Amino acid sequence: MSQRNQSGRPGKLHAKFAVIDDAALVSSANLTDDAFNRNLEIGVMIRDPSFITSTNAYVDGLISSHVLQRFF
Repeated sequence: MSQRNQSGRPGKLHAKFAVIDDAALVSSANLTDDAFNRNLEIGVMIRDPSFITSTNAYVDGLISSHVLQRFF
């Protein structure tokens, strides 16, 4: 059973990530004005080659199994 707030709504995983070249960004931020200027967000940039390799392999597996779809 998932945790729910006082209105009965369940919590959500709000993290997102991007891998670009030799860096990965894991963050809670959306690409919005609120995220950059008003919200309290947190993120980390990771440049560890083994993390980049395993993250790319994980995403490729999700695409292969049709959980995700490429959009570019």
